[in-house]
Amino acid sequence: MSNGQAEAQGINIYREGGLHAALKRSYALPGDRIEAPVGGYVADILRGDLCIEIQTGSFGALRAKLTALLAAQPVLVVYPVVAIKWIAVYDAAGEQLLRRRKSPRRGRTVELFSELVYLGELVAHPRLSFEVALVEVEELRCNDGQGSWRRQGVSISERRLLHVLSTQRFDDLASLAALLPAELGDPFTNRELAQRLGVGARLASKITYCLRQAGCLHLVGRAGRASLFSKHPAAIARVVKRSTQVRIMTLHPQGKQGVNIDQGKYDLVREAILTALHSADELGFGELMMQVERALGGALDGSVSWYVTTVKLDLEARGLIERLTGPGPQRLRLQQSRGPES
Repeated sequence: MSNGQAEAQGINIYREGGLHAALKRSYALPGDRIEAPVGGYVADILRGDLCIEIQTGSFGALRAKLTALLAAQPVLVVYPVVAIKWIAVYDAAGEQLLRRRKSPRRGRTVELFSELVYLGELVAHPRLSFEVALVEVEELRCNDGQGSWRRQGVSISERRLLHVLSTQRFDDLASLAALLPAELGDPFTNRELAQRLGVGARLASKITYCLRQAGCLHLVGRAGRASLFSKHPAAIARVVKRSTQVRIMTLHPQGKQGVNIDQGKYDLVREAILTALHSADELGFGELMMQVERALGGALDGSVSWYVTTVKLDLEARGLIERLTGPGPQRLRLQQSRGPES
């Protein structure tokens, strides 16, 4: 494709990153439309009615675009994970190669979840698919004194695609859940998942968060301070129905009398509320209640609204969430930035 053809279809190719452009060329087939206008946005590749988006940056920047595109057609998001990286450092002029080495870090397919966390409920959209491309790249750096102090002033100028080593496509929720290790116990904690996968606790918590949003995992209780997750919805009912014989007195933000509530049920609703608010900047009370009800799968006996109201007031009193001021229905958000719990 010539520069003129690309510009005619709506792209400013001179602002496009090298890795993104190379992957787009790699994925494009004869007959595809490159940088095609669709629904007020520009699709990287349009193949029939399928939009293919190459996303080398944060998925958070893609959320609004995906919402618009998915309303009318299927979308495939291609996410490159660097499995092999060569680091080439040039002089300040960018002309003489000073040194070249291979990075010891090897990216893995499960790193997709580090970005899926920003899509929230969109992960479960039936028209949305993902493909991880494990790639070998060369990162060009310049010893110009303008870079991070961590790199002793060496700046990154470009990432070049050397090879696409392999790809793995995820067309449904079951294929995403299949990334969980077969030998993982049930129920399990984020710590146990991290150990089985050989990843950090932060990535493990993002994996369980995403799979819960997709309905593939369920919060079933706690082991000490750690959340317990299960792939089986019936496990929620088993945990809820089992008497913990431990009750707590909730708090009220206005200092009123709290409610004596079962510890196990409190923990389930508390975790569901915090997880729902983590996935959005803010939620109305009705939206929050529906998300909690969906997360718990109808396992609670009695009124879900009562449980959500009681625990919500307690979390407000504890300074974990806050009610927004202003006219209209009640809206809530996290008091401060909080990730999924370990």
